[in-house]
Amino acid sequence: RSVTDASNRILPRVPESGLYLAAKELDVQPLPRGEPPEYAMLFADYPMSGELVLDLWIEESGRVGSVAVVGRTFPAAISERISREFAAIAFIPGQKGGREVKCQIRMALVYGG
Repeated sequence: RSVTDASNRILPRVPESGLYLAAKELDVQPLPRGEPPEYAMLFADYPMSGELVLDLWIEESGRVGSVAVVGRTFPAAISERISREFAAIAFIPGQKGGREVKCQIRMALVYGG
């Protein structure tokens, strides 16, 4: 079953949290491979300040399986654009007990435009 927001847009399916370790449970935190998106550039067309909070579910391979916006002060169009950018990031996977594991991390992006 799909979940929709107030504008009737289909939201990404959020994985069951029991299958993913929380960041605080990891021995090694996931890190972006290479440079993360320059999100300040994404905000360049919008002369405003604000915050965007994202939950990312990262697979054992380092691929982002899902992204959810959990808080924002920016318009939905900006939030969606940045979410897509972060969904495309490849990560060095998080680890627990010396093994690469699925994990969930929260990222807060603050922009002072």
